[in-house]
Amino acid sequence: KYTPERNSCLVRDGRVVAALQRLPYRMMFGGGVVPVAYVSGVCTQPECRGKGLMTELMGQAHRKMYADGCLFSLLIPADEGLFAFYHRFGYYTCPEVALSEWEVSYDTDKVVCEVYTTMHEVEPVLGDLQSYLDAFLRRVPYAVLHDEADLYTVCADLFLGNGCVVVAREDERCVGLIWAVPREDKLWVLECFSVSAVVENILYKQVREAFGFAGNVAMIRQKNRVQLRVIHAYEVLQLYARQHADTAGRVRVVGDEDITENNGVYVWEKGLCRKEGRNECCCSESGGTCRSVHIRELPDMFLEGGAPYLSLMMN
Repeated sequence: KYTPERNSCLVRDGRVVAALQRLPYRMMFGGGVVPVAYVSGVCTQPECRGKGLMTELMGQAHRKMYADGCLFSLLIPADEGLFAFYHRFGYYTCPEVALSEWEVSYDTDKVVCEVYTTMHEVEPVLGDLQSYLDAFLRRVPYAVLHDEADLYTVCADLFLGNGCVVVAREDERCVGLIWAVPREDKLWVLECFSVSAVVENILYKQVREAFGFAGNVAMIRQKNRVQLRVIHAYEVLQLYARQHADTAGRVRVVGDEDITENNGVYVWEKGLCRKEGRNECCCSESGGTCRSVHIRELPDMFLEGGAPYLSLMMN
């Protein structure tokens, strides 16, 4: 997952002073799948902080994402104090989102679990697990998807931390997956994807047994709050227009200092969007009313109260 061409860094006097990774993923959006970048490993040498280096580096990274054809940049701040930090770079803070249950017909008595703790064990079934996970996530609006290579990396990282993957099956059909790792006297559930609450309880019970914990062990579900930045406003609004073919509107996008191509007036109607340019008039006399929207607030319009669901993001 981590390759040299996915790195962005600043070098001063032959030394890396700030760095981050732009990891490629695919995300459900606009009725299809679009390319996105996930920002990871953002860091600056301690003695070099407060000098604007990260502002420069984030700008370079956003330009690279634009050139690569990414529609969005996504990240998960490591702590609450970083939300305002990334807000300065055009990132919108999304509301929390939860998975809805996927109720399907199955026979509880036939559900059996498999526990995997090494790559040697899990590698032969990775394709099957990826197929189940992909089908599960494609039901979720704005879900970030994983290919088999992603899943390999996630499992390898989990096993290095003494974690395990538990798979629930009914007649050899996958009906649930759980990723968990023990930390001190607690079990952390990194992700759980199941067809129902009953299968989820079976998975939880199996995880406790796998680590030798009693039934009342604290099990903590990891939660991620996501920030999202629009990288290619025109492409995003094209998809938005297609999804809302029975509506019309116009908006002036402002405030994008990194990708100035995003600034301008956009008009959509009859399922199509056009850009009228950065200096076009945006008022009733020019054919309709519109409002100015900062690049970081643009997601609030097209997400319509929803949010990307990010899982297993190596964070």
